Order: sequence, then C-alpha cells, then structure tokens
Amino acid sequence: MTRGFTLLELAIVIGLISMTLLWAIPSFRSVSETAQMTRLASELYGFIVQAKSQAKLRRQLLWVHIFQSGQNWELRLTDDKDRTQGRLITKLSGLSFKGTSLFSNHSANRISFDASHGRPKSGSLVFYPSLSPELSLELRTHFRSAMVRVCAPSTAHLGYDLC
Repeated sequence: MTRGFTLLELAIVIGLISMTLLWAIPSFRSVSETAQMTRLASELYGFIVQAKSQAKLRRQLLWVHIFQSGQNWELRLTDDKDRTQGRLITKLSGLSFKGTSLFSNHSANRISFDASHGRPKSGSLVFYPSLSPELSLELRTHFRSAMVRVCAPSTAHLGYDLC
C-alpha cells in the first residue's frame, strides 16, 4: 500500500484554501484602511498641534500650506503667507498614506496660526480612503477656542465621535 494523497484530495484542499482566502481578503483590506486612517488622524492632529505650539513659542504668525497634485498631498508649515516664500519649519507628506485623499475648506488652501495664542483659523480638513469615501474623517480647527479635534462627519466610526 503506497502512502500519499490522490489528485482529487489535493484539488479539494486547494479549493477550500482558495475559498477561504477569497472570503478573508476583503477583511484584510478593511483592516489596512482602518489602521491607515487612524494613523493619519493622529499624524494630522499632531501636526496641527505642533503648528499651534510653534506659533506660540516663536510669537510669530505661521501658516500651514496645503499642496495637492492628483492623489499626492503635502502640508508645509512656514513663516510666510505666500506658499512659495518663507522658511519651511516642518512638513507632513501624504506619500506614506497612499490611496488616501485630502480635502480642505480653508480659503487659499492655507491655515493661519496667530502669534499670541497659536489659535488656528477655523475650518476643516477632510480625509478618506480613495476607494471608501464613506469612511471619511474630519480634522476641525476653531479659532475662538483654539480647539483642534478629529471627528467623523457622517456616522461615528473608528472610535471618533460624530462631528
């Protein structure tokens, strides 16, 4: 009696493994998008809080300029209102967040921070996975209270409250 597997047994096992993988792959994409959105939310929040701190520390008016070309985006903190002038203080690149889009409702695609309290200009940055816009998150800045918060615009998800 020979030991081993028949071709039929191997085909059945490979078929079952393939079916399991086809069922699990969408779940992996969802987990990956969730992790990327959570990381982006904390990076954006940290970047804006750092901009507030720098404006207050330097006692200088600062601006975050929003650069976009296609799906690539970048935020640059500078000491000049003109996006092509001034000294670059720090930047946040969207290259490590491939497949994530960013939309700003700030006028002239810039956020100003006042020199005395570091208060940001009121507005919001909306970011979302390009393939799943319903998973969008929003970073809101408020001038009067100097608050910065991340929230979910449509339904609470990823641990963020509804805006």
